[in-house]
Amino acid sequence: MVMVLINWLYIAGTSFLTGYGILGLFARLSNYKIRHTISYFLAGLTVVTVYAQLYSLFSGVGVAANLLLLILCCVIVFLYRKSLQVFWIEIRDKIQNEKWYIPALFFLILLFAYGTSRGYMHFDTGLYHAQSIRWIEEYGVVPGLANIQARFGYNSAAFVLTALYSMKDILGQSLHTTAGYFALLSSVLTLDLFKTFVGKRMKPADFARIGMVFYLSVIFSQMVSPASDYYAQLLLFIVLILWLDEDDYQKETGAQNVAPYSLLCILIVLAVTIKFSVAVLLLLVIKPAVMLIKEKQYKNISIYLLSGFLTALPFFIRNVLISGWLVYPFAGIDLFSVDWKVPKGQVQYDATEIGVYGKGITDVTKWDTPFSQWCPAWFVGLKPLEKLLVIMTVAALVVGAVYLLYLLIAECKSVKRKSRVSAGCKPIWNTAFDFALVFAVLSVSALFWFFQAPLVRYGYAYITALPLITFGYFICRMAETEKVRMLGRYPHIIFCIVLAGFFLTRVKGFADDILRTWKEPYYVAQMDYIDGEATTRIVDGVMFYVPTENGQIGYNKFPSSLLVQPIELRGERIEDGFRQITE
Repeated sequence: MVMVLINWLYIAGTSFLTGYGILGLFARLSNYKIRHTISYFLAGLTVVTVYAQLYSLFSGVGVAANLLLLILCCVIVFLYRKSLQVFWIEIRDKIQNEKWYIPALFFLILLFAYGTSRGYMHFDTGLYHAQSIRWIEEYGVVPGLANIQARFGYNSAAFVLTALYSMKDILGQSLHTTAGYFALLSSVLTLDLFKTFVGKRMKPADFARIGMVFYLSVIFSQMVSPASDYYAQLLLFIVLILWLDEDDYQKETGAQNVAPYSLLCILIVLAVTIKFSVAVLLLLVIKPAVMLIKEKQYKNISIYLLSGFLTALPFFIRNVLISGWLVYPFAGIDLFSVDWKVPKGQVQYDATEIGVYGKGITDVTKWDTPFSQWCPAWFVGLKPLEKLLVIMTVAALVVGAVYLLYLLIAECKSVKRKSRVSAGCKPIWNTAFDFALVFAVLSVSALFWFFQAPLVRYGYAYITALPLITFGYFICRMAETEKVRMLGRYPHIIFCIVLAGFFLTRVKGFADDILRTWKEPYYVAQMDYIDGEATTRIVDGVMFYVPTENGQIGYNKFPSSLLVQPIELRGERIEDGFRQITE
């Protein structure tokens, strides 16, 4: 736990400074003042992740990469020394006005450091996450790595970020704290629920915050594991909360600033490099794109497009180097002809296996099982709470579509009755458009998840956020009408009931997670990766460890491989990469 806190202090310092530097440039270009302090940390994590991926193209990501990062941070401190002083004065004044904030923040830091120091190590972490991170630490990127084991082809920026911050050569243990750090940042965003709980005004973002609290309680005992699903789902919640908050802020103030939406879209690109399956969320770019084109801000369009491109570029380069494919395991885009390329048939098999496994089918040969057969069996296999979330999601799809139709009809009527507008009644086109975009993107995301690979841990954010945000828009809209305002606090009471309901579904499980692990000896060091049993095998002069139990190998026995296909070195060194032997 102490190591986790030390590690987090370093992550927070480097991510904040790099984020402050990059957002300082964006602020000057777009004349936009950053409103959320957390934005600096998120921007910094984006920059650092891109930097680590670029560095991995040339060398192992270790001490040297961190020294270069520290030099960059020192340069930023020097260049922004005056504005940093002003920033800290503003933060100090804000804290003095909200004295409850520091104790709450301190509690969250200790709570999530506790959860990150121990818990359940995800099965896939022992299978390939830990080994992938070790490859990045030792070599950066190795051509044809996916030929050793197909799962190495699941390139994720989260593994590179974990390797950068692992501190293996300093603390003598490869730490894996970045998932917990993302969870900590996410928890900070939920503190605003306190203001809503004791006040009267609700926002749709507050319902997304309820979903965030719920999801954090679900992964609390698992965030010790650097599984890419957690990063991606947390980023999805973060984007939705900040996006909805910005919608509310701009409606309240009358501002029309495209910068926050554009920056959030770059954060979505980061999420895509962590887990490509969240790419549907990129449809949110419609809003800033329309705003930029309407205002003819072609310079800013170029800047944001270039930023998104640079954020994604090292991810795709790593994909090609590791597997020979632009996106693995997707064989639909076949652009490269390199000798380390994973055979197309194997890519297609891997993609099929992921899909059928998500549907609860363990036999890949049954990939064409009709919907009428696999869906009922899949639903029966869910836990009771998961079943409830799926039912709520289906209901949200129907109710949301009806509510959206109502908003559009109401907008048409308000346009005809111009006297209402002149009398001071606000038209609700913005509400209709904003709800339509968020609802459509979440709906398409949920449907894509459901029909592709509906494993619940892949789509927890979809089946939680969609019903909550849809319901939240409806309740908040009701609270704004004159008839409902006459009811006083009733809409707010509904909000509190929803919050309490989601809290009560997890309070026992969360308490059990704490009580089950408090005696474990991880108050100084973090729980290490598993160390699975293995035999050894020599392949083209390289000794590989071969796991003997369910593929579980962990971190220490390196390199390891299931060795399901014959491979050979492409040169004389491991750095030269691997390719499959073809007859």
